[in-house]
Amino acid sequence: MPRTVTQGEQLVKKISRRDFSVVEFDSSRVNLHLHEDDRRKSLSVFVHGLGGRGYKTWGRLPGMIFNGGEGMPPADVAVYDYESGLRALFRRGADPAFHAAQLREALDRLSDDYGEIYIAAHSLGGLIAHSAVHSYLADVAFDGGPEVTPIAALALFASPSVGSRWGDLMPSLLFREKRWLQRLPPQPSEAIQFFATRVEGHAVGTTGGRRFLLPRYAAVGDKVRFVNRISATFAIDKDQITYLAGTHSSIVKPAFDDLAQLRWLHEIMTKVDLARTQLRREAADAARHRAGAATPPPSPVTRLLVGSQGARWAEIYDEVRLGFSESAAAVEDHRRRPDLPITLIFAVVGAKAVLERRHTITTIVSTACGAYTSDQVPVGIFVVGTNASAAEAVIHDSLPTDMAPGPFFVQGTASEEGLRNLMWRRLVAEFGTAPPRTSQEFGGLTHPHLGRHDGLGRYDYR
Repeated sequence: MPRTVTQGEQLVKKISRRDFSVVEFDSSRVNLHLHEDDRRKSLSVFVHGLGGRGYKTWGRLPGMIFNGGEGMPPADVAVYDYESGLRALFRRGADPAFHAAQLREALDRLSDDYGEIYIAAHSLGGLIAHSAVHSYLADVAFDGGPEVTPIAALALFASPSVGSRWGDLMPSLLFREKRWLQRLPPQPSEAIQFFATRVEGHAVGTTGGRRFLLPRYAAVGDKVRFVNRISATFAIDKDQITYLAGTHSSIVKPAFDDLAQLRWLHEIMTKVDLARTQLRREAADAARHRAGAATPPPSPVTRLLVGSQGARWAEIYDEVRLGFSESAAAVEDHRRRPDLPITLIFAVVGAKAVLERRHTITTIVSTACGAYTSDQVPVGIFVVGTNASAAEAVIHDSLPTDMAPGPFFVQGTASEEGLRNLMWRRLVAEFGTAPPRTSQEFGGLTHPHLGRHDGLGRYDYR
């Protein structure tokens, strides 16, 4: 009998049997099929598409992966099921964002136990998988995690990465999935953009200067009408695209006389495993080389001063600092490295609060002035709001008249986007020039081109 265990707040049904068989889903919607003798190092996760079902969509394929064959060793298998399309008609269809978050939670739990997780996703399931993995990798990047994560590869079967004309025809009052399946959908596009800019999608032993290695593959059917080839193969290398005989629903089911899907997945696992092994080996060699070299100077350390209402500004600060660390020079935060001296202070205040002469603003400005005067730490005070210019003048008037000239600046901006620009440009001025890009990512968000980072505005207090 299958045994169900609790992992954190998420129930995962663990089925430990010698043979693979269909098992009813519980509230977790995740069935994890384990081998009785021993847990395998790799796991294959199956995510069905619009109106599909956890097992029925894939036919014999999950069982064949579980049992091995065609040169493949046996592997553990997880099957994810969610109600969508006609199955969820009484709820106006499915909420793909919810299911992406649910799948993300499952990946969090499973990544604790498996070194390699391969995700096979069909149609809408590919968009849900993209969103779940995007969220997972963004958190890994924020935490400074490795280039090679347990999520090993994505194999997409007729998945409309940039939407489908059939999605445009879906009645939105009946199917909430329309927002994800229409052409150029907003939420899946954010995940696709993340993969295109921050993830090396080729099965090679390098990240190519990007943050992660996670190869993506696409399968296209010769009789698929619902998803065109451009959408199904968008931003995927031509060498990682396969063409299968079948319709939109049949290309995921191995025929009795043709195991093309199984051979393709086996090829993916073999190539990806080699690429991941090579990248890990090179990373280990580089770490040994660094350990034998002279001790490098400590990284610069920044500190942020904000009031109790500055949570969003603190998020922007972390996004900019981490994005700069990935593309130019590592910058630590004082909260994480209190043992190192502070080399730059950012203070962010609201224009309205400045004009109202709030006490918290006076405290922040005084703290910044004290660090500049006593410790000679460069300071930047950013004023955010529609009346930023007037608030700048108020701050300048409040500064001590005997302050020495130097890197103390006050600058205003009307928007959060402007705040990102100012922070980024100041980091460049202090710690080095980042490579020019057409876009700069911060924590999974896309930042517009910041130019050559000149024209820094007022940063010397005279």
